[in-house]
Amino acid sequence: MRARSFRHDAGGRPRRGPVFSLAALAVLLGCGWLLPGVLVLTHLRDRPLQAAFAGVAGSVSSGGATWRWVGGIEYRDVRLADAAGRPVVAVQRIVIERGLLQLVVDPRDLGTVRVVGGDALVEVRRGGSTLEDMLAPWLATLAEPTGAAVSFDLEVVDGALEIVDLERRDAWRITDLAAAGRVTTHAAEDGWAVSGRLLHAGEPLRDRVTLPTAPPGAAGRLDRATIAAAATAALARDGGWTISGACTSADGARSVAVAGNSVPLGISSVWATRFAAPYLADGLADVRLDVALPGASTEAGTAGPAWQVAGTVGLRGLSLCDAGTLERLVVVDHAEAPLDVACDGAVISIRRFEATSPMFTMSASGRVGLPVADAWQWGDLLVAGDFAAAAVVDLAAAARATPGGLEVRDDVRVTAGQLQLSATAHGDGADRVLEVRASARDLAAVQGERQLRWNDPFSAWLRGRMPPGPDQRLRLEEARITSSAVELSATGDAAALGVQWTVDLGRLVAEAGEVIDLEGMKLAGTARGRFDVEAAAEPGTSTARLSASLAQFSCRMPDGPEWSDDEIVVEAEGSGSLGPGTAVVDACHAVVRARDDRLEVTQTGAALVNVAALATGGAHRPVTPVLRPAPQSETVSADVALAGDLHCWQARLVTLAGGGWL
Repeated sequence: MRARSFRHDAGGRPRRGPVFSLAALAVLLGCGWLLPGVLVLTHLRDRPLQAAFAGVAGSVSSGGATWRWVGGIEYRDVRLADAAGRPVVAVQRIVIERGLLQLVVDPRDLGTVRVVGGDALVEVRRGGSTLEDMLAPWLATLAEPTGAAVSFDLEVVDGALEIVDLERRDAWRITDLAAAGRVTTHAAEDGWAVSGRLLHAGEPLRDRVTLPTAPPGAAGRLDRATIAAAATAALARDGGWTISGACTSADGARSVAVAGNSVPLGISSVWATRFAAPYLADGLADVRLDVALPGASTEAGTAGPAWQVAGTVGLRGLSLCDAGTLERLVVVDHAEAPLDVACDGAVISIRRFEATSPMFTMSASGRVGLPVADAWQWGDLLVAGDFAAAAVVDLAAAARATPGGLEVRDDVRVTAGQLQLSATAHGDGADRVLEVRASARDLAAVQGERQLRWNDPFSAWLRGRMPPGPDQRLRLEEARITSSAVELSATGDAAALGVQWTVDLGRLVAEAGEVIDLEGMKLAGTARGRFDVEAAAEPGTSTARLSASLAQFSCRMPDGPEWSDDEIVVEAEGSGSLGPGTAVVDACHAVVRARDDRLEVTQTGAALVNVAALATGGAHRPVTPVLRPAPQSETVSADVALAGDLHCWQARLVTLAGGGWL
């Protein structure tokens, strides 16, 4: 046997220090290696989860975990509960690709985070939801620009989401939820995709203590082919949908692809509840859309479309319903709209837009300016671009699509007819021309057993021209509305506009009374006149002149005296401004002559005129009076001089007051 060799110190005792140190180091390393496995058995296991969700209005916990220095971290049975302790999110497994050593070296990159078998619940009420209540403080914390951004590749497998409409006690469920993409603390980056299937669950299953855990799913890494396969599988089934996005240029412009197969539109009830919308939709939608969103440079005002949408939208069994009563207001059997539209914030560029259904057909192409507050400015935008648009509405189909029929009053229902509208803008030599036409044809209705028919109820057209030059404005060459009772025309521009008319009052009331309840009002005579408006020196104000006459005029309001005159002449002039539904009259002078009678009125101080009530001729008593003082006017006064037969004036004034004009 070989003899052992020992080192001795000065006292003759052997020295074992280095051997003991190596053994101790090995023990320490072993304990350190096993330490993560020990820590996950203690209350410290959930500390990383609690730190990640710090600020959430609730609590997070797990049923178990596996920590490794190298090779990844895994949490099992993760639950997120609200402030009352009710679970709202349950995840079977959360797998973090990077181990503890890798996270210590670079804590800003988590690698790939996989969420397997997640199930979440969102209860929606007016003005909010349980998910918003929980996550709002946490998201606000993440949005703060503090610390370095954390990034990771997120993968979701076999997810599910139940959305409960608390107001209607109705539930919707998203199943087969799959997602992949790179995420930073503040945003989702390039190449993300989400797919799933939307189903109507009916009666909510929420009234329980815990949420079920989703069935196990594959924990392997997802790649683009896997996501594409999941999206294809979802789209092959009713209710399937997919949304994916990618960065397409260096300036940050993005493209988003949206697709759906028989997606139920009834989910809009959740939107109606959350945002108190007055209407909601029902039916099924088939969607294939490619959406281009702007980058930083286009948003800053450089050339290029702000957004672009191209694809097809198809609707089946579409119903527009009242959000409160769920009463169906309009039902469309089917509709389809292929489109290719872009917008730069001021002009819509339409390469293609077509919409067809049994009730209507619509088509448009070209460049159309978006509406602005000033009608003349909008006209300048419209005439500047080449476009063509047309629409035809089948009133018989519209009547069938409206439960109870298309009613214009309680005892009158429309049974047939067509509304046609067309608009074009094009060049004419060096000028630009805008043309708009609208008409109704073969209109028919029933009133009890009585059949009502109008072959050509009305037609209207407008033709405007704008010469070349930067300071040129649109000018109306002719705008006209014609019917059997009314002839109205207008010419001019924003600086000076003239309108003239001829109206057969008896025929107008007779025809209108068949479809509108005029409460027994009788009217006869012929009205002619002209109204001229010119822009004043002060911006936003105008001067106006009125010259009108009534021949063989008679009027009788219900329970009122009859007013009749062979001829009435009205002349007036004033100044003021026009707003939405209201005119402000700063000053006015008017003279009314009938026979030997004369009424002269001079107004001082600004007054508001209810244009809507004035346009109805006082047939219905308005909520607000026709005339009332303007807010900026301290006092409003009128000097009135009346001459002639007081008995005749009594009938005239009583009729005006009884009709709501005064």
